[in-house]
Amino acid sequence: MTWDVFDDGQHAAFEIAFGDRPAQLRDDLSRRAIGAVADDVVRATVRAALGTAPMSIDTIIRVTGIPSRAVQIALMELDLAGDLVRHSGQLVSRRVPSV
Repeated sequence: MTWDVFDDGQHAAFEIAFGDRPAQLRDDLSRRAIGAVADDVVRATVRAALGTAPMSIDTIIRVTGIPSRAVQIALMELDLAGDLVRHSGQLVSRRVPSV
């Protein structure tokens, strides 16, 4: 990483504040990017598992093999996007677009 944009004072302040963390920060950002892709895959998998008939959340977890926490988050995101219908008894289904 080059420090051309920093003058000596800014570079020193950055070193004091962050030390040898730029590489760690870059690695962390890479992991987050991979995590974002994984989140998209989880969301797409959960969406694909949903049908128009209500099914239990436990069934979605069992069929997809995705951990329950990730399924719950994906369902919440789908619900917030208006793509999910919640039924009584922990049942969910995909919202059918109105024609």
